[in-house]
Amino acid sequence: MRPPKLKSKCAICSGDGDGYHFGAEACKACTAFFRRSIQLKKTFKCRGNGDCDVTINVRCMCRSCRFSKCLQVGMNPMGVQLKIESNTDDVPDTPSNSESSLLVALPEPYNDSMPLLTKMRVNYEKLLSARRIMHNKDGQNLFKEQVSRPSTYKVTIDEGIKDVSLTADWVSWCFEDFARLPIEQKHILFRNFYTPFFILESAFMSHLKNTPDFFVFPSGNYVDLNDLESFYRDVEINQKMTREQFLE
Repeated sequence: MRPPKLKSKCAICSGDGDGYHFGAEACKACTAFFRRSIQLKKTFKCRGNGDCDVTINVRCMCRSCRFSKCLQVGMNPMGVQLKIESNTDDVPDTPSNSESSLLVALPEPYNDSMPLLTKMRVNYEKLLSARRIMHNKDGQNLFKEQVSRPSTYKVTIDEGIKDVSLTADWVSWCFEDFARLPIEQKHILFRNFYTPFFILESAFMSHLKNTPDFFVFPSGNYVDLNDLESFYRDVEINQKMTREQFLE
């Protein structure tokens, strides 16, 4: 006789889970809250210290902390189908497992008949929106121009880990053949793709800012090449690094 299957818990509020949604184990209520927040472009602000209790009995008290917890446990904004004015019905969300990329198809007119470069551009705009949500700080309006800030080494590493997942979804949305590959082959191709893409995109973003002394990261934050000590202030280094060494 098999032992009874234990019911999973929502990673946000600790209520009864309803499977994987947007990259995390979540209940129906928290899944709906996250989807609605992204689709309606909501901006929340905590009235406390940013660490409010969001367990099941009080999860509705602070939407800001509840939304932050959704992101912390791995919910991916790019998994949410944004509202698009068209004659087609929205594609429903489907649960996915933790190993696969969280792909939600675009409405058909924006997918099958779209030229590749146009599809890449449209999905890149969605990637930028997802980044604004993922890297949002201090209750900034999620869909206004992001304010760039000087970054530090540890912050950049943390943001980079999140950006890898978002970029993987973008690649899968743009290239259907890639999305159909086995997981192992995806990993090999993506590992060879991501570093050159990161360098080229950061160089392009730095050019757009027209600030030759700044190196801009995908999050929109930057390192001042003339002040590398500030960038490395949260780690211990044995010797100073020049801007040339940083860019190597």
